[in-house]
Parts: sequence; structure tokens; C-alpha cells
Amino acid sequence: MINNIRGITVLSAACIALLACSTVLQASVVTTNATFEATRQIPLAGPPLTDISVGRSNGGGIYTNQYTGTAGTAGLVHTVASVPINVMRDGVNFTPIGGPSSTLLAPTNLVAFIGLEGTIGPPGSASFGPGRALIYETTGTFDPRDPDTWGYAAGTLLAEFVLSPPQAVIPGVGIGTTIASAVPASKVNVSLGDVLTIGDTDFQFLFEEDSPAGLTTATTGDNWMRDLFNLFAPNPITFEGLFVEGEQDLDQQALGQQISSAPLLTASDLAILNAIAGATALTDLGGVGTGFATAFGAGGGGPTTDYYIDLGLFPAGLATLEGDFYANTAEFNAYPVIAAPIPEPATLFVWAGLGLLASIVASFQRRRISS
Repeated sequence: MINNIRGITVLSAACIALLACSTVLQASVVTTNATFEATRQIPLAGPPLTDISVGRSNGGGIYTNQYTGTAGTAGLVHTVASVPINVMRDGVNFTPIGGPSSTLLAPTNLVAFIGLEGTIGPPGSASFGPGRALIYETTGTFDPRDPDTWGYAAGTLLAEFVLSPPQAVIPGVGIGTTIASAVPASKVNVSLGDVLTIGDTDFQFLFEEDSPAGLTTATTGDNWMRDLFNLFAPNPITFEGLFVEGEQDLDQQALGQQISSAPLLTASDLAILNAIAGATALTDLGGVGTGFATAFGAGGGGPTTDYYIDLGLFPAGLATLEGDFYANTAEFNAYPVIAAPIPEPATLFVWAGLGLLASIVASFQRRRISS
């Protein structure tokens, strides 16, 4: 009788584990490899680049405007970022990369322009949505602190992504470099302060392909990233996107510079920030074309729709400051992801039946041995 109970216990545990797995997979994505329309710089190769497991940045710029609430504690923000993708891993090596038309004599940049609307929660944390990411090929020397050098206006749009509703992210198996461990949905599309370093924030975002039909060709739009390796074949891929994780560090040099009187930013810089905000569908904060900010402010009045960096943002005086800031991307990793398949009810019954059969056989075998 004891052996029979053990058999049923094994069955129950198996069914519970299977159902739990099914629940997770219904809202999960998995990292994988993909082909990207990009060029390897040294030695020159591509486009395209195949078997890519991750794209990385050596440093981008993030501008955040808090326009309601209490500075740094609670309220709403608009964020515009420019992040060059400098390196990709092809399954073996990390190599410098450029845009699809890059050459040795005329190198180009592959840049992600990102716009996000967010809500500040506890100090040092925020949740985000809606938002979009635009992949551009640009030229020129890139300075993350200077929007005039980002190459946005003269760049070529290659692909668009939309911020996806939060889903759990699972590391793929046997695909090369991937995330260190699974990320629950509750930590996706959020930023959390680093408890070890004041001013540092870790962020994780999930983007899904969302290029307009007119942009998509064999190598652009939703085909700029393509041929994602299907770990679950023959099940079709129902979601293709990028999982982005990284860290932003507050630029202490930028804190305190009176941007309304330069040299940190100029009117043309603000125009570029607002143009990216418009292209990523951020809500206007004033008139048309004010998705990032309405103006450069004078500071001291708390969060408003203008943009102003205060010297005293850390560590004191939060209640009287603007809450606006600039940060560098100390880390930025973008992983191709696909949806994990949802097991069909029939599959669950098959596995449950096999589990029942296995438990019965094991039970009788133990009874025969014991007798």
C-alpha cells in the first residue's frame, strides 16, 4: 500500500510540475539566435551577420524628464535614449559591427533610438509603457551626451519595435551567450536602483517587432532581424523581438550644469530629443512636438514639463528639485527572443497518461521486489 501511495505521489508531482510549466510558458519568451542586417568591421564581413546571440553597446545616452509628482520619488517621466550597437556575438566571438552599408573606408553606426513613458514608484524604481525603439543606420562621431552628434535627422530607419507587455524571459539552451538566469515578468519593463551604488539603475525591457508594412523589405523592417532559431520546431514562431537588459549611471558631470545656459544642450539638441519622442509616439507635454519637453527651464520649481538638471539631485533636496537627469548606459545587451509555445490540452493529457502509466509500473515493480 505504501508503494501505491508513492506511485500516486509521483504522478501528482509530475502533473503539478507540468501544469506549472504550462502556466509559465503561456506568458514567456526564450532567448535564441538570429540573423541581423549588419556588417562586421574587422575583418569585414556581411551583411548579413548570422547566428547572433546578443548585441552590445559601448555606451549610450539617456535623457529623462520628470514632469509631475515629487522629484525622484513619485510621478511621471518621459525618457529618450540613443544607444549605438557596437558589438555582436556570432556564437563564438564578439566582433565590432556597423550598419548594413558600412565599409572599411566609410564606416557607419547602428543605433537604437528609444522613447519610453514611465511611472516612478519607490525611490530608484520605475515601470514603463508605452514605448518604442527605432533601429537606424547613421554616420559620424557619436557623443552620447550630445544629441547633435547622434545622426538621427540624416540617418536611415531600418526597423521598428514596440514595447511588449511584460513576459517572463527564459535563457535558451545551447545558443551561446545569453542571460544569466530567468527573469520573471514582474521585473520586465522596469528599472530598479542598484543597492550598492547611488545613482546606478538596472533596467530590463522587452520589445516586439512592429515595423510598418511600407518599411519591410527582404532586409529591413521586420526582416532586419530574421531567421530566428526555433528551439521549439515544428511549432511556429508567434513572437519575435529583443530583450534588453543593462545599467544606467547618472552622469555626475552633467548634474548641476545649467542646461538653460548651455554648454550641455542647445535648442537644436532639444529639437532632436523631441523629434525622437514624436517618432516613438510619446504623448506631447505641451504643444505639438513636445514629447520630451516643452523647453529648457530655470529650475527650482519641482517637476514640470520643461527640462532642467539640478546639482543637488543626490543626495538631498529632492522635494524642491526638477527630477530631470542624464545618464550613461554602462551596460546594454540586446538578445533575440521568441515566444515559448503553449502546450495544447491534448498534449497535457498525453503526458498525464504517460505519467500515470509510469507510476503504476514503478509501483508494481517495487511491490514485486519487496515481496
